Amino acid sequence: RGYNDECYQLYQRMRSDGIRPNRTTFTFAMKGALYGGQLQRAVELADDMNKVGIKPAEIHLALPLHALCKRLETDKAETYLSSIMLRHQIRSNHVF
Repeated sequence: RGYNDECYQLYQRMRSDGIRPNRTTFTFAMKGALYGGQLQRAVELADDMNKVGIKPAEIHLALPLHALCKRLETDKAETYLSSIMLRHQIRSNHVF
């Protein structure tokens, strides 16, 4: 988990120092969280994107979904998919 935690700590430090993260920052922070098994943190990062005025791209929303499917947690994946469709206003005929 070492580097995964460092990735998130760097993100937090950027925020506390007043540096606005961009899409790339969020992508790597989310990947780091997911590689470290911290799904909830990755979902929170996607929500943080909205807070700083960045609309999450499909990749940002798909990363946690992919991680759940990879772990064969299909019930959780379905719940996550339903929640992001509502929170991020995704139509059912979209990429997902």
